[in-house]
Amino acid sequence: MKLDESFKEYWSKSEAFLLPLTGLAKDARFEPQTYLFWRNYSIKNYQLILVYNDNEGIDRYLRNVVFPVLDKRSLILESYDIIERTIFVLDLSVWAKDIDQFLLGNYSKISKEGKYLIEQYHLLQGRVIETHIFASLYPDKPAPAFDDRSPIEYVADEYGFDIEVLIAKGEIGSKYDKLSETLLTDIEELM
Repeated sequence: MKLDESFKEYWSKSEAFLLPLTGLAKDARFEPQTYLFWRNYSIKNYQLILVYNDNEGIDRYLRNVVFPVLDKRSLILESYDIIERTIFVLDLSVWAKDIDQFLLGNYSKISKEGKYLIEQYHLLQGRVIETHIFASLYPDKPAPAFDDRSPIEYVADEYGFDIEVLIAKGEIGSKYDKLSETLLTDIEELM
């Protein structure tokens, strides 16, 4: 995703910034959907929801990859099998300070260790981090992708935003959208 596209459409903030903190590696065959809210679970209590759809090979993948990684870190609070999906509720309280920054939309204030995990998770072809992730983590760091300007300078120049306002805010990227980041599994949850 280019930075230009990240201003036009919503992208999952939980997938971008919190999934990497679990220690799970990106696997295109079995990508989980991530949510901040489901039933009584909430990221405000440092809980992240992962959903794996039932497809060929998923049981083996969950048993051999997901469970060992999450168990080793003692992250699993609950797991459910609901209508061809496996749902994990994770306890990410070990990342409480970073989650507090995430909730405020202060992605650039995530810890060095957290940023490292996020960057490693989002590397493209093992070399370059996705542009919109870089811009959110390092809004004042010049980069070739922004014609050697910082993301803040780029946004000000390309979109006509007031640079002083952007500098004062110090962040690029929007906060999470609660509806987009809520897992709905029951009709009652829509009411």
